[in-house]
Amino acid sequence: MALCALALLFGLPIAFEALAKGPLGCSDSLTHAGLFDLLLAVAIAPVIEELALRAGLQDGVRAALGGRDRSGWIEVGIATLAFVALHWARSPWPLPLAWALPGLALAGLYVWRRSLIQSIAVHAAFNLAALAVCTA
Repeated sequence: MALCALALLFGLPIAFEALAKGPLGCSDSLTHAGLFDLLLAVAIAPVIEELALRAGLQDGVRAALGGRDRSGWIEVGIATLAFVALHWARSPWPLPLAWALPGLALAGLYVWRRSLIQSIAVHAAFNLAALAVCTA
């Protein structure tokens, strides 16, 4: 889980830089975010995504493996790939790769703490920071 903590520590600045600079830039929907976009990014999306990816996918993989993956790396890997896939359509290439780092951190946090509340809070904070970077 130390790797997941490092992914969060180093991944967030990389993702934010990718959002704010270069040919990737922020999408128009992020640079002109309104109240609904803020609500969607900070309250709705984190809840739905974390319920689906953590309580649904990660817990499902864990149950399917029946305790054979004590470290949790299989569920973390599958959930990280799913997180990137969810964000793929809304992001120009290669930005989805930058989402792998926060996805890894969120999956690892869930393995470590098994708390949807903490996963949702960290996800919401990440989205709020991304909106702050893009609307600044």
